[in-house]
Amino acid sequence: MKAAIVGAGRVSGEHVKAYLACGVEVVAMCGRTKESANVKIQELGISAVAYDDFELMLDTEGPDVVSVCSPPELHCEHTVKIARRGIHVAIEKPVALNKRELFEMHHAVAQYGVRTIIGFVLRWNDLMLNIKQHYLRKIDTLFYLETDYWHGPSHEKEHIPHEYGTRLQQIGAFLGGGCHAVDMARFFTDSDIIEVTAITPTKQEQSIQRTTAAVVRFENGVIGKISATDEVFMPYVFNVALFGGDGSIRLNQFYSRHSHSKTIETIAGIVPDSGAVWHHPFRGMVQELIDCIIQNKETSCSLRSAVNTHLVCFAAEESARRGGVKICLI
Repeated sequence: MKAAIVGAGRVSGEHVKAYLACGVEVVAMCGRTKESANVKIQELGISAVAYDDFELMLDTEGPDVVSVCSPPELHCEHTVKIARRGIHVAIEKPVALNKRELFEMHHAVAQYGVRTIIGFVLRWNDLMLNIKQHYLRKIDTLFYLETDYWHGPSHEKEHIPHEYGTRLQQIGAFLGGGCHAVDMARFFTDSDIIEVTAITPTKQEQSIQRTTAAVVRFENGVIGKISATDEVFMPYVFNVALFGGDGSIRLNQFYSRHSHSKTIETIAGIVPDSGAVWHHPFRGMVQELIDCIIQNKETSCSLRSAVNTHLVCFAAEESARRGGVKICLI
């Protein structure tokens, strides 16, 4: 199986490493310039061919799968052209910047029957998997949750204006990074979100929303709070809190009515305490995509699944702009 990469930024290197770890040959990389692609290829020590023409790369190299690591405003164009060639695709987040792009991409991958996976890599974090597979059932029926993406500047990291990859415009923190928090909320509930009510500090209602908090209702009746900010001065935090009838989980801490120890227990796994791309489990994501291509089945984090996540992000920003009105997604 052969893979190609479009985009030569930081995250592209993690995709390359993941493909290699899964036994997939990376044959080409396309950057804005051949020089930028070559720099990344040499940095990674691979023998891929550098391109600055995306369609030429697809037609010349004939990859089986392509990772879209380009800036978000190019995701729609790239994904549609990949799908039309019958090539499977991994798409970095955010998938799209508006509903039109999102639905155009969704229609294309459905029409041409290609497999997709979205870069919500926390789904393959071993702590999150441990919670989902072994601990959720210990707190009985989930009724309330909180997920938060807090990624501002700190002493170790200055704020970057184009933190989330778009070169044409700044985008809000809720779509840019908070989409991870929305996806995690859906991951733990196994349910779509159907209602969104959001607010943001008054000064941001008509500008770029750097801090947004949303109250949401899921189709299965669970309620929750999801927030995102890129302006707090503190080290990166990805917060998870899950509350059920018999106990609670707060990131890696577990407490249950039925626990023999009657104290807070620590859940094993890597705490997602860094926003750096090297910290995240891209190999698990890529391995699932490869397995699903071979087995001809949909992935657990397909573009079809990610549509709801992105509609929630768009709704949260719209609700906040309109002063906190409730937006229904069904």
